[in-house]
Amino acid sequence: MSIRHPRSITTFIGTAAAAVSLLLAGCGGDDETAAPQASGVDLIKSGKIVTCTHLPYEPFQFEQGGNVVGFDVDMIDLVAKRLGVEQEIFDTPFEGVQSGESLNTRRCDVAAAAMTITKERQKKILFSDPYFDADQVFSVTNGSGTTSFV
Repeated sequence: MSIRHPRSITTFIGTAAAAVSLLLAGCGGDDETAAPQASGVDLIKSGKIVTCTHLPYEPFQFEQGGNVVGFDVDMIDLVAKRLGVEQEIFDTPFEGVQSGESLNTRRCDVAAAAMTITKERQKKILFSDPYFDADQVFSVTNGSGTTSFV
């Protein structure tokens, strides 16, 4: 697996903050009760951006020393810092994240779960620009007779 950084971290933070803003704006309802605000972003908890994820999935999100850490956690921490709030992790089954249910039912403000962007998922979820490319490799020993994936 390799990590590529086609965009600078500053560009990612801006893109992620914009995506979060759009995502949250799209999730708002006609409720008479106003949700807490942070830099103009509609959040479900005052002073927090609640992140849905499914633990553990190293190196993206996992527990270490009693804290949830990882690549996705670090990325959303940067967004939270830009918004002037703290991140709160909400561990939920992956099905609720990939279907968009956890977002649509306002269990969380944003999802971070090392998810591959597919056309089917894009129908339900507004994704940020990709920030991680996972290259897959298939290797066999010489003389195995294997010549293709099929």
